[in-house]
Amino acid sequence: MVHSDVCGPTPHQSLGGASYFVNFIDDSTRKVWAYPIRTKDRVFLVFFDWFAMVENQSSRKMKCLPTDNGGEFKSEEFVRFCQERGIRREYTTPYNPEQNGIAERMNQTILECVMLQHSVLSDGFWAEALLTTVHIIHM
Repeated sequence: MVHSDVCGPTPHQSLGGASYFVNFIDDSTRKVWAYPIRTKDRVFLVFFDWFAMVENQSSRKMKCLPTDNGGEFKSEEFVRFCQERGIRREYTTPYNPEQNGIAERMNQTILECVMLQHSVLSDGFWAEALLTTVHIIHM
């Protein structure tokens, strides 16, 4: 089971033009991957690349993907991709972020760490702070 959520838009664009980030959290290990993205419509492309990397590295199959009810997770290509691979989808009830608690709490943890780093960095470096935070979480 892998939990996922999109966070944003951020008050400032990153140096690379990102205004959002998407995270993926493995339910059993709580390993986190986070990716800055320019727009929400990039979520499937990031998921597609992430999925291939994780499946190749772990030799394990994803069985379930709980997300919120956002359109970025319900696109036709996203739904088809999951159906073809037998990945069960679980969607939260609209306007109930607590139902996607693992991903939402991770967003909060990441944002708090990014804000700590932001106090010494320029506004555009939030994506670098995000990637540093996710790396540090797993040390």
